[in-house]
Amino acid sequence: GNLKQADITGVLNYDFWEKLVEDDIAFQFAEKSRPVVELAVNAIDASLDNPNPEVHLFLEAGGFSVQDQGGGMDLDTILRRLLIPKSSGKRGFEEKYAGRFGVGFFSSLRYLLQDNYGRIEVVTSNGSDAYRVVLSRYYGTEPQYQGKLQVYIKPLPQNTAKGTMVTVRSRNFDVADAQRLLSDNLRFNQRAKIFVNGSLLNDTSQLIGFKGNQTQSFLFHTYCKHSV
Repeated sequence: GNLKQADITGVLNYDFWEKLVEDDIAFQFAEKSRPVVELAVNAIDASLDNPNPEVHLFLEAGGFSVQDQGGGMDLDTILRRLLIPKSSGKRGFEEKYAGRFGVGFFSSLRYLLQDNYGRIEVVTSNGSDAYRVVLSRYYGTEPQYQGKLQVYIKPLPQNTAKGTMVTVRSRNFDVADAQRLLSDNLRFNQRAKIFVNGSLLNDTSQLIGFKGNQTQSFLFHTYCKHSV
C-alpha cells in the first residue's frame, strides 16, 4: 500500500532496546537528565541551515519537549535513521555537528524503559510530508506483546509546521536537574539561540568582545572548575 497514507504500527524487540539502554546509553550518558541535553544538541544541529536558528525547550513536571527549525524528516528518514540506533546523517560532518551520531535520540529511551507508562512522541514535517511517531509500551489485547515497546507512525496534514518536535513524558523527569544540566552544558553555546520555557538560556552578548586577560581568566576558571 501507500506508506505515506497509511498508519504503521509495530512491536519492537524489547530485549534489544533494554540492552541498548543498559550497555550503551547508560554508559555514555551518566547523568539522569542527559537526554534533554542530547535532544537539544540534536535540535541545534538540525537547525543550522536556518539563517537565525532557534531551539525551544519546554520543561514541566512529567516531561519535556524540544523543538527545532530544521528540515524535518520524511518516512524513509524516520524508518532508516530515526528508528535505527547509531544511524545518522551526520557522519562526515563532524566539524558542523555536535550531536552524538545516532545515539542522542535513543538516550531518551531511558525514560521509557524506567517508566512503564512513559511515552516518546516525535512530530516532524519536511514541508510536504508530515508524521507523528510514538514510542510507548504496549498494553493492548495481545498477551504476547504486553509491556513490550511499540512504535506507531501516523501521517499528519501537509500544513504541519516544518521542523521536528520531540516530546518525552515520564514520571521520572526531574525539571530542576534538567535545567541545571542544560545551563552547565549549553549556556555558552553560540550556534543557535536556545530558549527554555520562553527564556533565553545562552545569552552570550557579554562574552562578545572579551579580549586578552579576561578571556584567559574565564577559560582558566572553567578548566579548573571541571578539573577538580
